[in-house]
Amino acid sequence: MSGFRFGSTHFDDLFDPDIVGDGPVAEGLKVGASAVRYAKLSYGSKRANVGISVPGVGDVSNLWAAKGTAVYSIPGLGGKQLSAIDQALTNQPNVSASASVTINHLGQWSVGASTSLGAGVSVPAPTSGVWLPAGTSVGDHEVQFVVTSSGEGTLTNGAPSYASCTSSRSVTLSLPSRSANNGIERIASAAITIRLRRISTGQVTNTNVGMYLRTVGFL
Repeated sequence: MSGFRFGSTHFDDLFDPDIVGDGPVAEGLKVGASAVRYAKLSYGSKRANVGISVPGVGDVSNLWAAKGTAVYSIPGLGGKQLSAIDQALTNQPNVSASASVTINHLGQWSVGASTSLGAGVSVPAPTSGVWLPAGTSVGDHEVQFVVTSSGEGTLTNGAPSYASCTSSRSVTLSLPSRSANNGIERIASAAITIRLRRISTGQVTNTNVGMYLRTVGFL
């Protein structure tokens, strides 16, 4: 929270807090030595003008998301769709497929996918990035993977309930290795919501990721 007041108006009641750490600064507005900033407008919706203007922007409501409207997801990860398909050749002994998401203890995330032929499966870029909001600590965060899955896959969930981010946590969907000489098709899918909770404030961000796996043997 910024704690900025204008007369009897408390800006903490008008705008959402800058959780990610990229909220724009209102030139000339300060609380002590600190510049005033809230969640940038692109995370939510504009509120009515508040009657304070800053150079090049106009009313400060053009800078920040109205209270209760900001929705966050992990940059680069939200909306990602992972897939792995292993369609056997006649000289291929086994088929398998897997996909995973990891939230690690260094403040970074990564995704990957593989088949029985190796890890050379194409996944949408980027395949890694930073989940830790600027100015916060790993120890002040917990993660939970909420998963809805279907098909024949095996799911491994490293955080079915909130767990500390001081240890790396992963969720993996897999179609385990199976002989390829039977012509069997297997399919698995999962919809994953990654919930990151900041312990000190209770703020939760939700990031959605999809997974799709398929293996096909030969006849």
